[in-house]
Amino acid sequence: MQTPEILYEDDQILVCHKPAGVPVQTKKIGTQDMESILKNYLFIHSSHHAGHKPPYLAVIHRLDQPVSGILVFARTPAAAKNLNQQLQNDQFEKYYQAVVCGVLPDSGTLTDYLVKDGRTNTSRICSKNTPGAKKAVLSYEILETSEVTGLSVVQIHLGTGRHHQIRVQMAGAGAPLWGDNKYNPEFVNKRGYFPIALRAFRLSFCHPTTGKRMEFEVPCNWEQLETKAEWRIQKMNLLEEFKKNPGFVYRIGTDYYYIGKWICKPCTDEAVTDCHAMYEMCIQAKEQANAALYFQKLRAYSEFALDIPYNPAKILQYQTALVEALSDADIQSLTDQLRHFHDQAS
Repeated sequence: MQTPEILYEDDQILVCHKPAGVPVQTKKIGTQDMESILKNYLFIHSSHHAGHKPPYLAVIHRLDQPVSGILVFARTPAAAKNLNQQLQNDQFEKYYQAVVCGVLPDSGTLTDYLVKDGRTNTSRICSKNTPGAKKAVLSYEILETSEVTGLSVVQIHLGTGRHHQIRVQMAGAGAPLWGDNKYNPEFVNKRGYFPIALRAFRLSFCHPTTGKRMEFEVPCNWEQLETKAEWRIQKMNLLEEFKKNPGFVYRIGTDYYYIGKWICKPCTDEAVTDCHAMYEMCIQAKEQANAALYFQKLRAYSEFALDIPYNPAKILQYQTALVEALSDADIQSLTDQLRHFHDQAS
């Protein structure tokens, strides 16, 4: 059973930090959600839980499953009523940090109308007169921008609470969130799990019993994401190189591949792999004449390995899958191999 990160609790409310990947509520059998995790936590930590009925816990607001951040739950019906009234009267202050791809002015306010599509569980920007349209308002401020990746860390204050609001509005402004496989074209249909770079890092509201203003905050550390983004940019650069260069033989770990704009497939011919080993030895020994000789042989082998008829869509699919699976060491090795390729080809 997952142990929740509790930020505050008393007999009226419970404030926690929801990790990315865990839903607030779900009807899926066998899937843990924050509601069940917290109910189990309260039951186990009850001083008289033997034979005790399940604890009361009411969901007040939500975060998307891939999003991390602060949530408050009510532990009594009266607290739930009070917190819901605060939420409806805009007395909750919700602040987020996000990492976005794209260029934005240093600060601003985004005002749009959104409509939800229940069939696809997505929302889109629409006109004011669209049936089901709801006004969405947020303000943002850029905190920093990376010169390496071009990614920006943005602080966001929600004026309204709409379905996928931040994700849709930032994408509509030309700055979709990193890792968002619904609204960022770079991540749509990508294999694997990408946590969205969005965190509800600050939440304030009035205690339902005392009326005291309470504020909670969790740290945002985007350094690891920055590293992942740099790797991703390097992968995309490699893919672009392969898409425009003629075929050649490359070593990835202990395996060899023919890769180029007209080819992408494994190379298992020992004559070819031996030739590549000699080519690498000549490169390391700085024997330029012999390296050039083996380079031409490898180019010829790659031309002979071409499949007829040529299928560009299939080749791109193989190249993309190959690049997506690269390790850090593979990325560095292929970057070096491509540099040598250009040295020999020039």
